[in-house]
Amino acid sequence: MCSSDKKQESLSTISEKRLSVVIDRILQEEAAILPDSLIGIIIPFHGQLDSAAKVILSEKELYGDTFKKLDRLKKLIFNEWKISFQDAPNKLQSIFPHQAFNARQGSCLSISLIFLLLAEKLDLPLYGVLAPGHFFIRYDDGKIRLNIETLRKGEFMSDSWYRNRYMITDTNLYDLANLSVAAVEASIRYNLGNFYLKNYWPDLAIKQFNLAIELNPSYIEAHGNRAIALDAAGNPDVALKSLLRLKKDYPQLAYLNQNLGALYLKQKNYSMAIYEYKNALSIVPSDTESLYGLGISYYYLNQMDKATEVLRELLRISPEHHEGNLILTALKRDQ
Repeated sequence: MCSSDKKQESLSTISEKRLSVVIDRILQEEAAILPDSLIGIIIPFHGQLDSAAKVILSEKELYGDTFKKLDRLKKLIFNEWKISFQDAPNKLQSIFPHQAFNARQGSCLSISLIFLLLAEKLDLPLYGVLAPGHFFIRYDDGKIRLNIETLRKGEFMSDSWYRNRYMITDTNLYDLANLSVAAVEASIRYNLGNFYLKNYWPDLAIKQFNLAIELNPSYIEAHGNRAIALDAAGNPDVALKSLLRLKKDYPQLAYLNQNLGALYLKQKNYSMAIYEYKNALSIVPSDTESLYGLGISYYYLNQMDKATEVLRELLRISPEHHEGNLILTALKRDQ
């Protein structure tokens, strides 16, 4: 494909208005790469969306009542379809709504996408909203504005709750604004990048992170994780320079310190890994990835008492952390 064709394709992607079309296009792209067993069955989900929308549109008692309509959607997804939260970043059910429906489990993103696809069919003004490491939805008709938290079965939460819960200090970077369809696509692409990165396909991850950044240039998490993917693809110097530049611009973002810690850990620069993980934990003290990275760094430096202390704190917060349990068990055996 020539460069002008690529540019035209990019502009077409950014200008797309219907989320259902965007998701179908992404699925077609990934179906050319991934086996059918990973993509899963799509058609039954479309049928369920159509039939559910038809039923809801026929329920006259919902006419003109915003709260009844939203309550109806929540009951459909959480009570009738029984979809619950289960974050599985190495599985596509955390990204694609049909996978969440089929498994009856999804992430904040995939459950939110089910809401957004239904809203598109019902002509309801629902929007995606982005917070650090989180995605939720909002009803906003210009008069009524309600944040809907899918991890709490659709409970209405205030903007201040999200700022406190996700430690948002830079409201320019995370303004909790209604997302365009292009920005929602960027979130899907970002999570696809994470999926490929966790499954050891760094080149495919880089492609998705690049698309996420093209669609939403201020998506700092995509910039940060692209650097990790660049390192995994054999470009550690480029990755380190990129992360250091981002950290200089955004020193308050804990996951950039976390990414740097992971990069230094991989490069066996354990002292610098400890420094960066401590920086991350000074911003978000209960972050399990940073605690695990810090514990492992101490372990490789043969500072076993410190490693044990950190890993115990990790397991206090997340008792089922598999790797943390394995390392702590090995430490106890060696003592």
